[in-house]
Amino acid sequence: MKKLRNYKITLIVISALIVGGGIGFIVTGFTTAGSIEVSFGFQYEPSSPDPIEDLSINADIGKIIVKYNTTTTPYFAEIDVNLKIAGLFMEGKTYLDFFSPSTEWWTESSGIFDLKVLPDIWFDPSYWFKSYEITITVTLRTDVIYDIDARIS
Repeated sequence: MKKLRNYKITLIVISALIVGGGIGFIVTGFTTAGSIEVSFGFQYEPSSPDPIEDLSINADIGKIIVKYNTTTTPYFAEIDVNLKIAGLFMEGKTYLDFFSPSTEWWTESSGIFDLKVLPDIWFDPSYWFKSYEITITVTLRTDVIYDIDARIS
């Protein structure tokens, strides 16, 4: 009889810890929820223009919009990147927690733009509950011929 009573008490304590921990996890997630919104701009002006300009746009995630300029521009191409990352456990996070630094995205001399997402960290819950909204807008000059390679993984 006493063993059964101890078993019930132990079961109640373990159940309370599991339920309390789960509720605490959820409450903490929602109180630290937020979003990160950043924008970056890059220009492409080759040192020695070719008859056909090679331009490569690679992104692990998001959408790529290619359009032609409506006003004159001194650059062969302008690349605007808009990042929005939203989710739970986002307090204190920056875009660097999810992407490689913006200084590594654009190699102007080669005409290659490469936006890479960092691998998920399994023990960080902000990776479990995130959503991305990424737009890469490439504006091209109308008087230049391009060979464009655009890829999204």
